[in-house]
Amino acid sequence: MATRTGSAIGGTGSRSLPPGSIRHMLLPLAWTVFVILALISFGIIAAYWLDVQDRRDLSRRWRIGLSLATVAFPVTIPIYALAGGAGWPPPLRVAAFVPPVALVLFLAFLFGVIR
Repeated sequence: MATRTGSAIGGTGSRSLPPGSIRHMLLPLAWTVFVILALISFGIIAAYWLDVQDRRDLSRRWRIGLSLATVAFPVTIPIYALAGGAGWPPPLRVAAFVPPVALVLFLAFLFGVIR
């Protein structure tokens, strides 16, 4: 009996990956990481907004401006945290970079980089 080769049954592109392969596990793992980061991001955005509203050393106009800057959260929150305006502890300053990472993961899903 002759053995069948990959070319005899349609080439290597038509073979499915084994069920335990890393490609089958990457999508659920990436989605899980994305969901966790997205939930943390909501908390960080809320912490930023509440911190801005609670600062009495800022004028009303400056607080409104920083509140409107929430729209550009991937840029404004890390800048606000690192510029020292927040007075946040180091773990929260590190967490200020979670929203941009979650946004990058979302865009990777959107454009099919992770599938």
